[in-house]
Amino acid sequence: MRLSIHRTTTSEALRRVFLPLNDVPRTYTTNPTLKRANTRPQCLSCPSSPLQRQHRRNASTGGHVVQLQRYAKLKPKGRTFGTKGGPKSRPMDEEIKSFKVYIVRTGGDRLPELRLLSEVLEARERDEKGRPTQFIQQVSPPSEERPYPICKLYDKKAAREAEEAKQKAAKTNKLKSQSKQLELSWIVSDNDLGHRMARLKEFLEKGWRVEILFGSKRKGWKNKREATLEEANKVLEKIRKAVGEVEGAQEKQMQGEVGKEAVLSFEGKVKK
Repeated sequence: MRLSIHRTTTSEALRRVFLPLNDVPRTYTTNPTLKRANTRPQCLSCPSSPLQRQHRRNASTGGHVVQLQRYAKLKPKGRTFGTKGGPKSRPMDEEIKSFKVYIVRTGGDRLPELRLLSEVLEARERDEKGRPTQFIQQVSPPSEERPYPICKLYDKKAAREAEEAKQKAAKTNKLKSQSKQLELSWIVSDNDLGHRMARLKEFLEKGWRVEILFGSKRKGWKNKREATLEEANKVLEKIRKAVGEVEGAQEKQMQGEVGKEAVLSFEGKVKK
């Protein structure tokens, strides 16, 4: 065992006599080794454990646990063309994973021309600000007989107008296909007729097709008296007046007879 040698002076000896032991400084020839709780050196760039990260976060926020906010992925800007599962899902411009492509020429029976994709992108027409007015879209993927995809050059403005016209036509057809039916009696009360006309105008303003059925054989209607021709004409006049208050609404050909079983058909105008 190695013994440590104490070297004391006269002043230190006197201080040990007259001062408490705790206040007397001691000198050693060898420095005492202090055991650290964690002898592993810490590196700022080294990954720390989740417990250590949590401890540092609590210490920096006054003991409160901070939940980090997670943000959603940003969607790419710009418009896509075509319907779901159609041309919309085809690669465009830099999304085409091939350095060479076959370019289809509009008109004629010429074979596709094999060109570098970078050259085609650079040769696109541009506007005054230097932005391309055309885009390249893959028409057919590569195959065993053809190692490169077939692509076609489109004008952005023309493609956008065609897409808007297609969506507008689809919306119009959808609204026209939606129809509603209202059942009335020729001797309907003014209060009930007012409620039905409010519904009729609401449907026509949406561009829907509405049919008004008279003389239905619902339970309890067959026991009611038949309306006179004058009463039936008044009801018909009020219906046509309500339809006339809706802009663009049109009346179709009536089926049946006034005062008896009949079907009135109306069609609203689809708003742009």
